Amino acid sequence: MSDEPGADVQRVALRITNSHDSSITFAPEPCGRVFQFPAGATFEVVARGPEGDALDVETSTDTITVWAWSGSTVAVFHAGQCITDTGDLRVPLLPVSMSTRGFLGMVTGDTETPPSSRANDWQRERRWPRD
Repeated sequence: MSDEPGADVQRVALRITNSHDSSITFAPEPCGRVFQFPAGATFEVVARGPEGDALDVETSTDTITVWAWSGSTVAVFHAGQCITDTGDLRVPLLPVSMSTRGFLGMVTGDTETPPSSRANDWQRERRWPRD
C-alpha cells in the first residue's frame, strides 16, 4: 500500500471452510505461523493492499495455505475473533511478476520455484550478477 494520496487500495475478504472430517493445518503467509483448522470451521482472511493482485490459495490433503500479495496486510478471523493480524507490517515489495509464494519458494528452495523469467526479473531489478 502506498502512502501517496490517491493510491488505489483494494480490500479482499475470503472465507474458507474446512470440509474435512478432521482438523487440518492452516497457514497464512508470509505470517510464518500455522493454526489448527478444526473440522467444519470457517476462517475469514481479510487482506488489504495495492490494487491489481489477489490472494493465492494452495491446498493439499492436510494443509491450506493462503498467500498475501506484495505490499498487502492480512488478518485472519475465526468465529468472529482475530487469530492473527500483520497490523501495519506489509508483505515486502517483490520484483515485477513474482508472487509471494514464488519468492519464498525460491529463497527456501521449496518445490514452488518461480519460472526462470521471474528469477531474471529479480536479478535485473536488484542488479544482482547472473549465475
